[in-house]
Amino acid sequence: MNQPYGGFPWILLPSVAFETFPNAHNGYGDFAHLEEATVEEAREFYRDYYAPSNAVLVVVGDLRPDETIALVERHFGDIPKRTTPFHGPWPEDRPTAGRRKVVIDALAPQPAFAIGYRTPDPVKAPASYANFVVLAKILSDGDASRLRDRLMYRDHAVTDVSCMVGAFGNDTFVMRDPVLFQVVVFHPAVTTAAHLVDAIDEELQKVAQDGPTPDEMERVRATASADHWHGLDSLLSRALMLASVETIHGRAELVGELPSLLGAVTIDDVRSAAGDLLSQFHTLIELEPPSNRRKP
Repeated sequence: MNQPYGGFPWILLPSVAFETFPNAHNGYGDFAHLEEATVEEAREFYRDYYAPSNAVLVVVGDLRPDETIALVERHFGDIPKRTTPFHGPWPEDRPTAGRRKVVIDALAPQPAFAIGYRTPDPVKAPASYANFVVLAKILSDGDASRLRDRLMYRDHAVTDVSCMVGAFGNDTFVMRDPVLFQVVVFHPAVTTAAHLVDAIDEELQKVAQDGPTPDEMERVRATASADHWHGLDSLLSRALMLASVETIHGRAELVGELPSLLGAVTIDDVRSAAGDLLSQFHTLIELEPPSNRRKP
């Protein structure tokens, strides 16, 4: 939090987009919470949540399954089974009105904003959810993408624009409902946030009406597949991904199916996803620098 844009938008956006504590609160906590915490609270948390029923163990590498299972039982088998509290998901209805908040960032050199839309449930409707993942890539993945081409290179109105599904972009398929489709923009205030939101809506409308081109779809499929397999190249990354997908979906094998899932998305699927975003009441977080640092 002691750097420009600290916590933006992953802390600020959910706090406005959602209403229930599990979805809206700052999962990182802050120093006030740490200072108020007691040893007994730490013990209670450990007792409630650090149990085999709330854990996934993944082993990757050049191994022999029988020997590996024996080692797992040797080191972990004597830990007693315990029940754990319910830990989600906590679904919420979509907003029935637009939501907006302005935040001053004393360290920010220029304004920024983030728009949050809702997606289908990634666990119950993974195919529908994948449509929004592909749409995000059509809009902002690479310099040829629609929003980057228009807002950065043609209009020169922003310094950066990105779309992601999930909190950080690298957690797309390890999120529980509700999930946000985010558009994040940093701009030098040569125009207003409202004007830029209108431009984003115009690009969404083009996709909803005409759909992406076959070349765009092919580019996204190729880059998505390459990025996915490259991300699994290291053993640590592979283990973390397998554990996360097993935790959320209960199917570690989904890790190997994700490129095919995204590859099955059609032009009409992406059109439908863009139309869905346009039909929603979105959440808008505007981050402003101190007034004396803004350009006229």
